[in-house]
Amino acid sequence: MQSAIENQLGLKNVKILRGNSLDSDHGKLFVKYGDEDLVRGEFESLKAIQETDTIFCPKAFGVVEKEGSHALITSFIEFEHGKDWAKAGNLLARMHMKNAENVADGEKGRQFVGGGSHRIRRMTMPMSESESEDSEPENEEENENFCTKKFGFKVPTCCGRLPQENAWLDSWAVCSPPIDAPEAKKIIEKCSGQRKLKHGRI
Repeated sequence: MQSAIENQLGLKNVKILRGNSLDSDHGKLFVKYGDEDLVRGEFESLKAIQETDTIFCPKAFGVVEKEGSHALITSFIEFEHGKDWAKAGNLLARMHMKNAENVADGEKGRQFVGGGSHRIRRMTMPMSESESEDSEPENEEENENFCTKKFGFKVPTCCGRLPQENAWLDSWAVCSPPIDAPEAKKIIEKCSGQRKLKHGRI
């Protein structure tokens, strides 16, 4: 995995340490192993959090693959006790409000000539048949502020070990799949041995 990290992410002087960490020319980094959908979903999620510029989070360097195994590489953050958790809660709330603020700023800017610096756009995702070629551009450089009026995310993510297929939806209520979805049942059954889940509900 050490050589894979260097070759695939361009890091140098990589040395695997204990406790899911490594040393490199970028200092101490964190390594998280997991299924591909889990680490890729977390990689994109961390990037989206960073782009809000509201709350501190690990810097995501990328996902590495070697012989079927996958790992997410991020900056290493030492956990500190005695932090101001009320302030952290406020920053978390700001992060969740950032998209709505960008949407509001974009709509306000459209009322003025030359306005609208916060352009409303779809999150990056493949063009569907219902979208025309003159849809808003999805290049990060052309769209400085990333916002949407829909709920969801651009890639599958995981809630713990449970995979969650994401899409862009008009309602928050339908974003989360039911807990008795086939894939969720399969994982819970594997981890807990509760075979009754095959024919029942949780």
